[in-house]
Order: sequence, then C-alpha cells, then structure tokens
Amino acid sequence: MTEDRDDWVQEGEFLDAGGKAVRSYDDVILLDAVPQHAAGNVSVEIIPSGSRCTVLFFTASAPQLVDLECYLDRQGFAFALVPADRLRLLQRREDKLTQRREGSAG
Repeated sequence: MTEDRDDWVQEGEFLDAGGKAVRSYDDVILLDAVPQHAAGNVSVEIIPSGSRCTVLFFTASAPQLVDLECYLDRQGFAFALVPADRLRLLQRREDKLTQRREGSAG
C-alpha cells in the first residue's frame, strides 16, 4: 500500500466489506489488525481489529485504500491506511451529528 497515489478524494463513496456505501467522516470498524501509518496523539505498532475509525480520505480507483483516524480506547488516536474491503460501516456521519445534537439538548 502506498500513499503516493494521486486519486485521494473525500467526495463520493466506496463499498465496505459487506457492500454498504461509506463516505468521508463515516465511522467504520477494522476487520483486521493493521500497522499504524502515522502517529496521532499516540504511537502504536499495531491498531487492533475491532477498532473504531473515522474515514478521512479514500482513493477513487481500485484498489481502494482508505485513510483512517483510529481511536485506541482511552489512549488516543493514530492513523492507518487500509483496503476498503477490510472495513465495516459502523455509523454514518449524519447519525453522529444527530446524536451530538440530542445529547446537548438534554
């Protein structure tokens, strides 16, 4: 995998492992443990399977890669590059915004 591609986008969508459409800022779950691509506020060797991540960018053409910000429990976050077919949609960005609004209204 390489970040040296020139087709990184935030517009449009890609399909996850289950065939669901995913867009930038949607949350996904890693289906496999992956190496960290870059440190965030923590540096880890491996980001575990099952980690929740937010889609930042993805490549427009095959093979599709996804640039993710992955959350490591209370430790913080780190970044990963992952093939699109190794992810599963968890929550759409609109649903995250709705939850935040409902949480702040109470």
